[in-house]
Amino acid sequence: MKLFNSRAHFTDDTVLTFACAEAFIDDLDMTMNLWKCANEHRHAGFGSKFKLWMASHNPQPYRSLGNGSAMRCSPAGWLAKTEEECIRMAHETAAPTHNHQEGFKGAEATALTIFHLKNGKDKAFVREYSKGSFKMVLAKNILPKKDYGNYNAVAFSCDSWDPRLKRITSGELFLEVITSL
Repeated sequence: MKLFNSRAHFTDDTVLTFACAEAFIDDLDMTMNLWKCANEHRHAGFGSKFKLWMASHNPQPYRSLGNGSAMRCSPAGWLAKTEEECIRMAHETAAPTHNHQEGFKGAEATALTIFHLKNGKDKAFVREYSKGSFKMVLAKNILPKKDYGNYNAVAFSCDSWDPRLKRITSGELFLEVITSL
């Protein structure tokens, strides 16, 4: 199976994931590094509110509860040495823009999933931990679906992590999981 085709390109989430990793590794200010890297890749597909944030010379959080915080926080899961450090680092990746409780929840859930799987926990543990710690309902979406053209509201919220977590913890092969998301 071919994973990438000739039309594949990196996305806004890729840019911000690398910016978060760079900020942690090089001990940089998270907000300013996200801002700098985003502005270096202005055409990577950023959303309208994020573009307004990018245009500011004094970028401030705007209480986003979108999935961006969950999409960029993976370095927290990979680099953290303890669960507490993972949560702190996940918050740090979310805070510049996604300082809504759902934004923080999405970053925490994603980073802790990576952290636990990296440290040898099995998929059953991750499912139960997420249900208990984040009140996630893995059997159904918990947001009402609203039509936005080709998208729906669930795709834009961190609560959309619920069905993704179910697919991640149900798949057996990497390509099976990655292509189901």
